[in-house]
Amino acid sequence: MSGWNYPRQTHQNVPKSLLDDIERIKGLVARYFPIYNIEVHFDTISMKCNVEEITLEQKFEDLRQEMKELSYIPLITKERGEYIVHVVKRPPSKFRGIWLNLILLFATIGSTIFAGAGLWSATFSTGDIFLAENLINGGLYFALPLMLILSVHEMAHYVAAKKHNVAASLPFFIPMPFSVLGTFGALISIREPIPTKKALLDIGFAGPIAGFVVTIPVLIIGFMMNGDVPQIPASEIIAGGSMEWGTSLFFEIFVMAFGLPSPLTIHPMAFAGWVGLFVTALNLLPAGQLDGGHIARALLGEKSRYAGYGVIALLLGLGLMFDFSGWLILALLIMFMGIRHPPPLNDVSHLDNKRKMVGVAAALMLVLCFVPVPLMQVDYNYDFTFQEGDGTLVGPHFSHSIDKQVFNDWQNYSFPFRIENNGNMELDLRFNIDITTNVSGYECYAWLSQNGNTTGNVSQYFNTTLELGQTQNLSLNMMFSPMVNATQAIIDIEELEYPWMEANLNSESAGRAHGMRVAVNFT
Repeated sequence: MSGWNYPRQTHQNVPKSLLDDIERIKGLVARYFPIYNIEVHFDTISMKCNVEEITLEQKFEDLRQEMKELSYIPLITKERGEYIVHVVKRPPSKFRGIWLNLILLFATIGSTIFAGAGLWSATFSTGDIFLAENLINGGLYFALPLMLILSVHEMAHYVAAKKHNVAASLPFFIPMPFSVLGTFGALISIREPIPTKKALLDIGFAGPIAGFVVTIPVLIIGFMMNGDVPQIPASEIIAGGSMEWGTSLFFEIFVMAFGLPSPLTIHPMAFAGWVGLFVTALNLLPAGQLDGGHIARALLGEKSRYAGYGVIALLLGLGLMFDFSGWLILALLIMFMGIRHPPPLNDVSHLDNKRKMVGVAAALMLVLCFVPVPLMQVDYNYDFTFQEGDGTLVGPHFSHSIDKQVFNDWQNYSFPFRIENNGNMELDLRFNIDITTNVSGYECYAWLSQNGNTTGNVSQYFNTTLELGQTQNLSLNMMFSPMVNATQAIIDIEELEYPWMEANLNSESAGRAHGMRVAVNFT
């Protein structure tokens, strides 16, 4: 079943409107709380009552259960030192069966299996995700533990709601096909107002703590299996544009405990644990109808709205600071659903110290599991450096001087050097070659060629491609007409393709175009 099925509105014992049954309502309330004043409104009956605080909570719960059978909802407030019981008509509810729950469950199982197959294939380089091996391993090591975490989380809510006699649905799983996670998570529908602060806190905390407890062994097993995962060597460059997952404090504790390297490629089962921690943190945000919103409302009352405002400010700040649109979308969703949490029916009774400590535990879990930047892109870096012909590093700006004797005939020279891609992306470089002399009337030509080839075409421009980490041997080829003493030829080579004024370069000389100057002095 997806929850409790209320009596139909056509039952002979259920009045058609609240005003048709004023005396009956007064009699029920008076049985638990002596009435000394009553006000009747269009849709509400408000009764000022004498209340004993010691027995208030139990008596109100008994009243609530009795009125539930008659399709009424009582709520109690304390206004200007007086206790007031308000009674309203319960809106009609419809029970639609569990078919939608089952359809979404099987759809989410399928989407998480495909997501797991993609993770398995990417992690172990096992080819097409539709291969049986990938589907089986993806289902076993990602979909199964993830669905277990989500199921335990939501069923804990369901059990806590049932314990407090609150009608709730079975979990609705939300598939997210063609994504790395395969699911948006799951939720249950609370089908009637939550009666007390205790129920509000218990229902809100039950899901995160249950999911958290299941996540821990999933993480442990996943990290124990991480020895089989091919790791990126510490010296290997991570390509620009690659996506990296952020981590939480709790996740980092596990990484250090298992002595794992950084950067780290994790087993799909460990990633399911990462998702479990992330889901726990999201649900514990103290805003609106999130689990953390339930907990905050139980602990802080009306002041919980300030916690909600703080969450919105935090999400907007993180989203804008780290350019992560997920936080901006979540902030808008919370605002759309409502930052304020409705009060429980009994907003008068107080929480005991044990439950206040539960609130502290929830806050600690949020801090430990929260991921400030869940997904980040590695910035592109298109840096390269020049080297001497023997491999000696020079830098992004190469200046060299060559002394030559004067001559009476045309002469050819070749100057070897290297360029190395020390960025994190493939480079398509385009060099411009410019020649100036301090004496007019002489002819000079210069061009670049690869790998010592001096027979290339004379051109003002030279194009070449450098793969990640590649070093390329080049030659500056020069041809001069007969020169006289004290003549100097300056050959400037400048890269034209990239905006070298940007500050995200590895080189210490970012801010001007990468290039080389060769001065040839004739004496």
